[in-house]
Amino acid sequence: MQPIKMMSRKTQSGFSLIELLIVVAIAMILMAMTAPLVVGTLNTYYLRQAGTEYANMLQTARMRAVQDDQYYDVEENYGSQAAGVANAFVNTVPPLTSTYQAGDPAILINLSIAMRDPTTAPALANLEGQFLPNGRLGVSINPNAWGPSFGPRGITQLL
Repeated sequence: MQPIKMMSRKTQSGFSLIELLIVVAIAMILMAMTAPLVVGTLNTYYLRQAGTEYANMLQTARMRAVQDDQYYDVEENYGSQAAGVANAFVNTVPPLTSTYQAGDPAILINLSIAMRDPTTAPALANLEGQFLPNGRLGVSINPNAWGPSFGPRGITQLL
């Protein structure tokens, strides 16, 4: 008969509970450090995407205005995305109703980007005086539309 060998502590394999807890703690610290970076990167991506989509929609409005020989406004629906309505759209359906109609070119902007109502902008009352001085006769801001308007010649509509 052979003698029974007792397993010594040195021959056992595996990790102790303390070693596992230290590894988990280090992993959690690393995740806590990288989470804000990931969130910031995603917000930057969403903002760039929204800017690109809005610029493309402006170009679409301009081309459609020239093609159809009409004036088209680009309008925004503030706070309507949660309801599934377009955040910004080209108002092409006569009469211009200021509401999104099926068939209008439109974009939905990610919920993390807050589009604000233009009436909340600071110093709104004196913008026209700052950018369109009284010396320029025949030029004023279109009072019927807040967003850009494009005419048959492809330029922004001025009254």
